[in-house]
Amino acid sequence: MQPLKNIVRFKLIGRVNKRFMETVINLLGPRICAYLTYWSVEPGELKSDRKNILCLYRESFIKDIHALRRYGQFNYIVVTAGFTRFQQAWLPGDLVEQTFYQKNIENHPRAVKKSQKYAETLYRLMDRKFTIHGFLTGNFDYWQDHYFKIVAKNNRIPFVVLSREHPVIPEVCNIVKARYASANYQFHGDAIAVAGQSTFDVIRHSSTICSEDRIRITGLPRYDDWRPVVKDKPLSERRYITLLTFTNGYFADETFKEVLLKFCQTSNLYRGSGIRFVVKTKDRFDTQKVKCLAAGEEGQQHLIITDEIDLFELLPDSRLVIGYNSLSLVEALMSGTHIAIPAWGQCLSTGPTVMYPEDSPLVKELIAFPKDSNEFEKVIELAIEADSRAVDSIKANKLIQQYIYLPESNTSTDELESLFSECERTLSRY
Repeated sequence: MQPLKNIVRFKLIGRVNKRFMETVINLLGPRICAYLTYWSVEPGELKSDRKNILCLYRESFIKDIHALRRYGQFNYIVVTAGFTRFQQAWLPGDLVEQTFYQKNIENHPRAVKKSQKYAETLYRLMDRKFTIHGFLTGNFDYWQDHYFKIVAKNNRIPFVVLSREHPVIPEVCNIVKARYASANYQFHGDAIAVAGQSTFDVIRHSSTICSEDRIRITGLPRYDDWRPVVKDKPLSERRYITLLTFTNGYFADETFKEVLLKFCQTSNLYRGSGIRFVVKTKDRFDTQKVKCLAAGEEGQQHLIITDEIDLFELLPDSRLVIGYNSLSLVEALMSGTHIAIPAWGQCLSTGPTVMYPEDSPLVKELIAFPKDSNEFEKVIELAIEADSRAVDSIKANKLIQQYIYLPESNTSTDELESLFSECERTLSRY
């Protein structure tokens, strides 16, 4: 029912003239818009003895919400649509710029009042039906969430961020630090949960955001899904050699084409071995792009090019995973597979734009860095012949923790819910 509601109320209206829709939304006003959003809410499977957390939806955030529902002790109710589109209709351009919107709030009191009315009305509707005990969102500087922070403060309930932004590459960390400093951004919620040490350091470096005691390294609940996965299957019994695409946004398109070509050719050499060569794409658009790149290449018919297979299925059954500058390689480490990162052409192995620097002794011990296509083929050959030693799980875990925090005695879900409870206790003292 929920997907149908969203299609009827929100997706179809996206086809109508934007300016016309903005006029209609402004005529409806923030209160009616709050009702429309309320009707799109996706409550999940509610349990009456649990606290209810209202989640402000982001696509990149939904896997964490699914994990929280599986492993957590709270109900997670998702606002699925409307709270961006409706507010865009009445907020001017300088109030819909992530991070920098705060500088202009005082210049637009009428527009701000509308968003405050929208957020207040939606909260009242939700609280009347479910009793809301807190808010959860995917980043601390979204302009869409600003007015919900005010609602949370006025009603003395926690506003917690599970930060989906996790800069790891040194140059990216510096860019993010400069952005926060330029905006002089201030976080008006209660706590920020982060995936690992690098994000903690970036936020702490920007002293205007919040005090250090309001930042907590919890890890991401989506990684809790790795706990029940069988990760110790012997390499000789694994079926796949896996290439993770690095097509858009990695600044290595030409080298990816070379890697893909050699991957095709090598798959042809082992077509009767029982080993399957998989190109794991990010989405259906990436799948089509890679299929076009591979079309007509020798061995292309032996490749599986797909975005549909799950990493939890693919990685633990892979003898070797190839990728570049991706946190998915951390998940490959979790699954006990060997890893190769191309280190020629546009793919760098050292420097400030590299996620896994070859000059780190631990990285070099756990990851192969083929310097050309011939070395790349030899790495694949070694994995197929199962002539490589098992991955050292202790060293792998040490490297994983440098990128993503994985709690030892509990889950990231536990850590996040504990943070909520701490915020509640703090608010109750005032």
